[in-house]
Amino acid sequence: MLKNIDIYFTYGNQAEKEETERALTDYAKRIGRRINGTYSDCRRDMPVMLYYVLQRIKKGYVSALLIKTEFDLGANEVIRRDNIITISHYNVKLYKLIRKDTICHYYRILSGIKRYNSIGSSWEREYGLIPRREGYAIQAGVCPIGYERVNSLKVKVSETTAPIVRCIYDLYLQGYQPKDITSEIMKNYGMELSRTSITSIISNPRYRGLSSGTFDSFPAIVTNRVWLRANGILHARSRSDKEHEYYLLYSLTLRRSRVKMRPERSYLSCSNVYAAERKGVRIEADASRIDAEVMRTVAEFIKANGNSLRSSVKSYQAEHAGKIMDEYRYYVEEAFDTGSAFSNLVFSDLDAESCCEELPDSSELDMLWVRFNQSLRYRHSAEMDLQLCCIPEADVDDYFDRMMQFASLGLPEKRYYVYTLVNNLTVSEFALHFIFIDGSERTAHFKNAILKKYAV
Repeated sequence: MLKNIDIYFTYGNQAEKEETERALTDYAKRIGRRINGTYSDCRRDMPVMLYYVLQRIKKGYVSALLIKTEFDLGANEVIRRDNIITISHYNVKLYKLIRKDTICHYYRILSGIKRYNSIGSSWEREYGLIPRREGYAIQAGVCPIGYERVNSLKVKVSETTAPIVRCIYDLYLQGYQPKDITSEIMKNYGMELSRTSITSIISNPRYRGLSSGTFDSFPAIVTNRVWLRANGILHARSRSDKEHEYYLLYSLTLRRSRVKMRPERSYLSCSNVYAAERKGVRIEADASRIDAEVMRTVAEFIKANGNSLRSSVKSYQAEHAGKIMDEYRYYVEEAFDTGSAFSNLVFSDLDAESCCEELPDSSELDMLWVRFNQSLRYRHSAEMDLQLCCIPEADVDDYFDRMMQFASLGLPEKRYYVYTLVNNLTVSEFALHFIFIDGSERTAHFKNAILKKYAV
């Protein structure tokens, strides 16, 4: 019988909430627990659901609690310690999410590649590309560039202008800005287009093909994959047009005290800052200076190490795919064998009356049940490993090609690569300190002090 477990975590935005909830749910299943309830709080708000979970623990409703990290139990160190003591006092087993990709940086990159290339789900979800109802009837008048009219109800791909559309998508995926694309199109094809026209062509769903009815059929000029990838970049760039209103980092850690600084609008300096309060002192760091230095340092790391990471990931896949396949087969057979043995031991030679009776305790039953659950967990883990090691080489190259264009990416994509490549980031009064995914360390220095302190 599966034991119950409650889930609690904190999040910064909706995308992080969905991703964390999915990861914690999967982890609960892997450890053989049935989810009793899932609770969460936004880090910017009061931890109302945390208080509710603690009340449930005190009333004896919770036997096990799963969290992402111990920092979910309180931003303040004293509160966090008291909550952990409370959980232990009421004999509640505390689980923390342990991500396998923190053990090996190859897994972290491969997980990123898998997420990056899940076009139908992750990219659409991350960049808000939710499919809309496709009812774009052909109207009398001029066809979109790339098409020509056959009659009043039908269009076909134009051999003259379709190459221009494909060129626009190719250049956009290579990192070109709309104003640069207009220059290239004018130089190569002699057609004058505005920057607005470029973004309209990129966002027009007709170019990936629409065939939902007689009156709204457009043949595809580019593939659905290309269209989604281009619109992911377009959405990211449109959000980064006002980058001063956004923050690159979800949090920033002070080097000595390890206090987390959160992004917010400062009421003292009237600017965007990363801020924290400690022992009656408010500490602020200019967000624009921090973000600019982080992006510059990460761009330098990618330029120096991007291709070596690419070759490392490929060699890791080649070396481990066979071994992981053998492990997967072994755990599948193990789960089947122990499951069959457990079933035979429990249900063989039982009549209707004995089925209603409680089965006696048996060390053999317990041993088989433990083995069965372990083999299931190992099988799920090996299945994930197998999926990561079977990512096509073309997708690996596509992922690293985007990474190498870091400087031209929008803010959401930059944030994505920063959190993929940087294992640890701390700030001191005159410097930022980086520990990257390959274990190397870098320090970015500021001429003037980046931290400001105010008495509160």
